[in-house]
Amino acid sequence: MKVDVLFEQHGDIFLPLFRRSGSPMPNKKYPEKDVCFTGAGQSAVGRPSSRSPLQLTVDACLQAIADAGLAPSDIDGLTTYPGGTPHGGGISPVGATEAMLALGLNPTWVSASIEGHNHMGAIINAILAISAGLCRHVLIFRTVAQASAARLCDMPACSAAARRRDRE
Repeated sequence: MKVDVLFEQHGDIFLPLFRRSGSPMPNKKYPEKDVCFTGAGQSAVGRPSSRSPLQLTVDACLQAIADAGLAPSDIDGLTTYPGGTPHGGGISPVGATEAMLALGLNPTWVSASIEGHNHMGAIINAILAISAGLCRHVLIFRTVAQASAARLCDMPACSAAARRRDRE
């Protein structure tokens, strides 16, 4: 974005005043117009699931890739929200690296962040990466396994929750 600078004098001091010149977006280019959603996938839902969060993630991702008419080798971008968390609470048990390795992907661009507008942050990051030419096909995923977390984690709080559930 171009900026014009004007200097305003106040006694012996000159203060710079910055003003936008032209359009706020260079060349009237809107990144969201460069992309489209071409596939979607969802794993089987179970409470708790007999499958691991990583298995469920792989199921959903492969379904989305196939729905888009692509192969895993076509995927050159990968992002998720919020990224893998080690807490054991099931909020986000699978990160971009685990998904990448499990799916056999070799992306040129990877992102995972808690910054941004929650789930939309991953979508916005993907839009910007495609628009900037960093990649062509981005796989965006989100994994939640809260119902299975107590069964799967080794933390004391999780074990106590699993014992309570088993007594019920």
